[in-house]
Amino acid sequence: MLQNAAIAKMQALQFGFPDAEMTAAWLADMANTRTENLDRPMTAFAASLSVPPGLGRVVCPVLVTAGTSEPAAMASSVDDIVAAVPAARAARLRGAPHTYPWSRAKEYNHLLTSFLRGESAAP
Repeated sequence: MLQNAAIAKMQALQFGFPDAEMTAAWLADMANTRTENLDRPMTAFAASLSVPPGLGRVVCPVLVTAGTSEPAAMASSVDDIVAAVPAARAARLRGAPHTYPWSRAKEYNHLLTSFLRGESAAP
């Protein structure tokens, strides 16, 4: 699958990169990626999927975001982090996919700016 240009282009479309340069760079990276290069990092990543110990000691305000069209694991992660961090707040962008920071940048930036100003903007 890594070497299939059609699949890579389809994935690039799903990511919704903001410009052709970023899309081209991602496609080049995929064309140069080999299966054996993914084994170790993917295994390490999968093994590390948990809330880090000590996260409850974070006392500053934290905004944890996800799109409502993301995989269920993302929503679950938001809930886990908010439960672990005393000053955390969850915000879910209605109908937003995983790529919302750039595919819906205006909404995301408004949400983030409101949070940083201490306002309570509805996601």
